[in-house]
Amino acid sequence: MMTYLSATGAALFTVIALMHYAWAATGRVPAAVIPTRRDGSPLFQPRRIESAVVATVLLLAALLLLQRGGVGPMLVPKMLRALGSGLVSVVMLMRALGDFAYVGFFKRERSSLFGRMDTRYYSPLVLVLGVIAGLVSYGGR
Repeated sequence: MMTYLSATGAALFTVIALMHYAWAATGRVPAAVIPTRRDGSPLFQPRRIESAVVATVLLLAALLLLQRGGVGPMLVPKMLRALGSGLVSVVMLMRALGDFAYVGFFKRERSSLFGRMDTRYYSPLVLVLGVIAGLVSYGGR
């Protein structure tokens, strides 16, 4: 079961990382993935390097889940696998809860394109990733 969960979580993290790498390569990030204020102005404009860093961190999260789930050769020390996958879970769950303004389940700004997409897709996905990472962290190797 842990192998399946870790592989599923890692696959999701990898797909999201590849999207970030594509944004880093093109320099264009879709408006639907950038939090916006009520007036429609973006909270930030991600640069290429920032998208690449986020993508790399997401791939690291995928590796930690695979390793903790016992998939492949154990390249990461056991303590680092446990702490890392636990940290991935905490960060994802915190993202799902949100900042109480623009992102997460408890955001106030819900009317923007990002707000609607976040409520419908992004926050539930991040919650699932947080739960998967937590289960793998707790029950993995």
